[in-house]
Amino acid sequence: MILTSEQIKSAVSGAVRYGEKDGYISFYRFTEEQEELFSAGYRKDSTSGACVIMDFETDASSLSLNWRIKKNLAGGRFLNDLCIDGLYAASFGIDGDNTACGSGYFSFALPAGIHRVQIYLCHIALSEIRDISLKDASVFRPATPKRKMLCMGDSITQGHGTEHPSMTYAARLGKLLDVSVVNKGVGGLCFNAGLLEACGGEQADIITLAYGTNDWCSRTRENLIAEIDKIKVILSKSFKGAEKYIITPLWRTDMNTAPLCLDRPAPCGDFSEMTEDIKKEFSGYSVIDGMRVFPHVKDFFSDKWLHPGDFGSVLLADNITAEIERNRRGLQ
Repeated sequence: MILTSEQIKSAVSGAVRYGEKDGYISFYRFTEEQEELFSAGYRKDSTSGACVIMDFETDASSLSLNWRIKKNLAGGRFLNDLCIDGLYAASFGIDGDNTACGSGYFSFALPAGIHRVQIYLCHIALSEIRDISLKDASVFRPATPKRKMLCMGDSITQGHGTEHPSMTYAARLGKLLDVSVVNKGVGGLCFNAGLLEACGGEQADIITLAYGTNDWCSRTRENLIAEIDKIKVILSKSFKGAEKYIITPLWRTDMNTAPLCLDRPAPCGDFSEMTEDIKKEFSGYSVIDGMRVFPHVKDFFSDKWLHPGDFGSVLLADNITAEIERNRRGLQ
């Protein structure tokens, strides 16, 4: 069975639009209108496949496909992940190659019987696929969760620092909460009322906002509070029925300094004070304390500083999920 483009799209979550060129299908998590809000560098990062997942059940004896990745960063690993029945099975993509684009063929033998197959697209580059073949298959059933979560955030939400796309905290949140995730995280973003407003037409049963670490060194306290005031209006107007969670900045190794600001003080002031400002401004919302959900251990960061690695991201998602469950039970 060679899947048609419509069959492929029917099993994909996390994408809000598609493109097709040279037989490859590309998956985008931002609308063209939303992408116009980004400058050139941010716009390129926004084309990555963070939390875009092809999710289906099949009795195929093997899966094969052609892939192509257009990188946004130099060097490193740019991977797609294959999971079977919720367990990581394999990866395919670019490994340490500094070329701007890579392509290849991937094939994997599947166990006998009907199994759930998930392909997580690369979270830090544009990943495209074509010619998906399910050998000896008589069953193909999309298995994407019905409930949806919108994850707003910066590089940590997008998954920078995490090697495997299935292990970013947002992707794991989707698995633990059994929701489809549309990941609106982009490296370098701050609280952004304009982007949230542009996302207002998208269905969301749950919405998370995880900003602040970039705000610390790029805007004044007054500007931060003014932006949050706009965001609260949009949350009330456009996401009335959704569960809303504000995730404050995580512990970071430089939280008592401001290296991103070079030779000047952070305009937002002290990092801890900024975090308290965010909590205060979102009083009445479900606020998840970033200092409580990530270990105060630099080894859980891939860069020993700011971005969680694979294991750190898994721990982060587990602890955020626990906080969400506590909130649902009315616990503090």
